[in-house]
Amino acid sequence: MNTRSDFTYCVQGNLIYITDLDNGGKSVTNDIENVIISVYLRFGKPLKDFVIIYKDSNGTIDEVIVFDNKFKDFKHLGATTLTEARVLLGNRLID
Repeated sequence: MNTRSDFTYCVQGNLIYITDLDNGGKSVTNDIENVIISVYLRFGKPLKDFVIIYKDSNGTIDEVIVFDNKFKDFKHLGATTLTEARVLLGNRLID
């Protein structure tokens, strides 16, 4: 069994959207510390100015709180689409 999660991410303005690919490894939820480090290293920019959300293997979108480029906490959004998540995040997003 894979011990790391399989995911993809995209950047839209100041939004980073992580999607759990659910390929049999750890879920993004259970591997979030490594996922955030990986995004930071791939992206190459500090994460402090970004809003980060992720879609888990059940299709629920929640926010990931990051401090000093490391995972700090989850914030419940409970969205099921990116459009719904963007509405819930409101004026925190810059396109």
